[in-house]
Amino acid sequence: MNLIREGKYKPNPVRRVEIPKEEKGKVRKLVYHIKVNGNPVGMLPECLPRIGLRFLLNDPCENAQWYGRGPLETYPDCKEGNRVGRYRADADAFYFPYVVPQENGNREDTRFAVFEGKSNALYLAGESLFSFSILHY
Repeated sequence: MNLIREGKYKPNPVRRVEIPKEEKGKVRKLVYHIKVNGNPVGMLPECLPRIGLRFLLNDPCENAQWYGRGPLETYPDCKEGNRVGRYRADADAFYFPYVVPQENGNREDTRFAVFEGKSNALYLAGESLFSFSILHY
């Protein structure tokens, strides 16, 4: 993914990512250093595990625009009923109060997404399709 910065945010150029790995009852820690542009640094195994990102924004996200499946939530096992297109929704539209609390609000097969706060916007674009959700929690 590419991060296009707007405003005063200045990220550290290299992030340390630690992933616990369990093998035959033993747990070990894999440590990767990843640049802001997404490129890993240093020696890596042949297959780098897929990494999901979860983060908080200082300027709360009020709206999202995306080009992908929508307008309703989609998941890998139930996405074909939603068409690929360009959509816009406020953050409240991503939440559904299921009887049993669970993940919700996901959007699949996204090409790009824009998250808008009161004073800034964050633009994400993937080299391959990605999924996302935004929640106030």
